[in-house]
Amino acid sequence: MRPLRHRLASSIYATLFGCVATYHFFVLLDSEMPHAIVVRHLVFFVIDAAFAVLVWKWPRWLLVPCGILTVQQIWSHGGHVWNAWHHGQIYAFGTFTLSALIVLMVLLVRETITQRRV
Repeated sequence: MRPLRHRLASSIYATLFGCVATYHFFVLLDSEMPHAIVVRHLVFFVIDAAFAVLVWKWPRWLLVPCGILTVQQIWSHGGHVWNAWHHGQIYAFGTFTLSALIVLMVLLVRETITQRRV
């Protein structure tokens, strides 16, 4: 059985990814959006739903897709966070997103290092 902190992290992140997938799903229901935005939300609905399942199951190889997603999110949200900070503002959504993914990466790297020692 997995340790309590592992199950807790898995549950929290599965819930977060599920909430974000739900957000992207409901945005898809807006019929007046341009096609490119609809496709973007559809892609992230699928990605976030898949990550909700992945972090719930927490496979050993989760570090790889999580690393790819983290880099993509730093690329897409990082500039907005930086610009807001540079202008004395806070881009809360982007800051939370990046912080949550970086913490998840730290947990996954730590687990990977720990497993290799055993």
